[in-house]
Amino acid sequence: RDSTSSDVQLPMELEEAETLDNWDNARRERCPSGMLHPRDSCRRLWDKFVVILVVVDTLIVPFQLAYLPHQPVNFLMLLWPWFLTLFFAADMFLSFHTGYRADSKDEERPGKLVTDRAKIAHRYVHSWAFSLDLLTTFPWSQILIFIARVSLFEPWEEQ
Repeated sequence: RDSTSSDVQLPMELEEAETLDNWDNARRERCPSGMLHPRDSCRRLWDKFVVILVVVDTLIVPFQLAYLPHQPVNFLMLLWPWFLTLFFAADMFLSFHTGYRADSKDEERPGKLVTDRAKIAHRYVHSWAFSLDLLTTFPWSQILIFIARVSLFEPWEEQ
């Protein structure tokens, strides 16, 4: 039998590795306790759920603006903004605890898994993702309602 042919299907990670040795080393890489590997299946599932929540939110917000002012208060619609705020805050927390692959701009060898908390935090805080996450996670409407005791839907309420 020819040793170069194989009936065994190799994992998808092998496609990203240039050689079998690189794949074997990548497979052995482990994150320290409390850190997530960026390719971890749970982390990737979480990221997919984030995308789904963003899409659902883009459907719910217009619904809230169009129909809530004329309907009785709905428990789900009151809970939804707080659920999103907590969920996206948890996502930010996970981002501070997820390793990354070094690139040419890092001090590390390109492709190396970086799990140092300070380097992860520095990279995340200085990225566009952190600014976007912070801006969108901050509960602006809930704080406005609490401080000003004003309903965001007051202009649409029937008198």
